[in-house]
Amino acid sequence: MVGAPALVLLAVSGEPFGLSPVALKDFYSKASNGYKTTSVWAFNLWGVIGFQRGDVRNAGAVVQLVGGVPAFDVGALAFVAGTAYVIWRTHRSINRGHDEARVLVAASAMTSLLAFTLLTRMHERYLFPVLACLAPLVVWRGFRWMYAAVSTLFVLNLWYPFAVYNGQWKYYNPTWKLTTFYYQPVFHWLFGNIATTDTWQKKMWSLFMVVACVVLVGRGFRWIERGDDEVIASLDVPPLPRPEPVEPEALSVRQPAPTSFEST
Repeated sequence: MVGAPALVLLAVSGEPFGLSPVALKDFYSKASNGYKTTSVWAFNLWGVIGFQRGDVRNAGAVVQLVGGVPAFDVGALAFVAGTAYVIWRTHRSINRGHDEARVLVAASAMTSLLAFTLLTRMHERYLFPVLACLAPLVVWRGFRWMYAAVSTLFVLNLWYPFAVYNGQWKYYNPTWKLTTFYYQPVFHWLFGNIATTDTWQKKMWSLFMVVACVVLVGRGFRWIERGDDEVIASLDVPPLPRPEPVEPEALSVRQPAPTSFEST
């Protein structure tokens, strides 16, 4: 029942665009099948392994297999496992009395980053929801550092495909005044040859994204708990008085003195 409002909202979200729930599902299915590749320039786990490779057997390109299993299935299973862990830790943290709103926002950031890092067919822009979820948490140090790191990687991830695609359009029609941000030699230092799919620079940024995901999922709930402890400490609430110790003799039950009756 908790997820029912979210499902209803998702079902009717296509109505302003003339899409029924069934048509909306078909639209998303068609859109997700547009790029059957490991990574569409997203700096994630599949960027470490290899960009622009097929993620299913009928992709029509070199298929990326992991232990004989297509990358699409491996990424989906890894995402389900990671999300299950986040849900378990969320439930545990809330039951321990930690701030529910903060826990849920942090969990949303974790699941969003897990999706970007582990799933295939990711575009670079799909990282934005992570920043939206991390933004309210920047008042705590751990999340602040994570927000800065992910923001930097996001800018770098946007820069490379921006230069690639705008450069292609400018090549096809030189009369178009397009900005490519293809600044040399900085671009080459950061990304390598623009015409090379897999460069060590892009793999390095992808590896940094994987590390950021592991750190956020592995440490995020501890940051929340530590933040709550700091809030409680800042309130300066005096501890409750401890009861005075009771001597063992006082706890013993005394037997009543024997009573004698005189015979008459």
